[in-house]
Amino acid sequence: MGKESIDTLVISGDIITNKIDESGKQRAEIEFNKAANFIKDLTSLLNIPHKNVIVVPGNHDVNWEEDASYIKDVNISNISYRNFYLSLFHEEPNEYLSMSYYDERSNISIMGLNSCLRCREKGTSWAGYVGEEQFYYTFNELKKKESSDNPFRIVVLHQYFTNWIEKSFSFIPISKYFSVKCLKS
Repeated sequence: MGKESIDTLVISGDIITNKIDESGKQRAEIEFNKAANFIKDLTSLLNIPHKNVIVVPGNHDVNWEEDASYIKDVNISNISYRNFYLSLFHEEPNEYLSMSYYDERSNISIMGLNSCLRCREKGTSWAGYVGEEQFYYTFNELKKKESSDNPFRIVVLHQYFTNWIEKSFSFIPISKYFSVKCLKS
């Protein structure tokens, strides 16, 4: 590569398609294995250490029908994604499947949130939930890593930002922690 190098890899979900094959079985394990091998090859090629990789699940990476416990702020257990994470990072993901990263050299923090939780409140059901517990858990993990009082903070999630703010953050004074700017692709 040239003089510039890539320091960090951020993947914001939909790592797999989670399609059903001809026999009716989920192909998640096969797809996650292929994705893990690709990410390992890519990070090796680009010399990106695994501690500089942030991965959060997308809606294709979780199976809400299969896992009834996949509901707001409950100990999540989506086995295929957890196995993928374990093969990539050689450790179990936290209960929220969120991640935090801090680069001291550039004073940049990245908080990867799992926005693919399903929420059931007051007779409604919708996906794209983050939740107060997950936010504060991940934010506190990030703060432990930060060595500066004023880092540039980035939040990464899969589901669209507007839904996340309106439904997940009515309880958090988000401007206290982040200068909110939304980039859409």
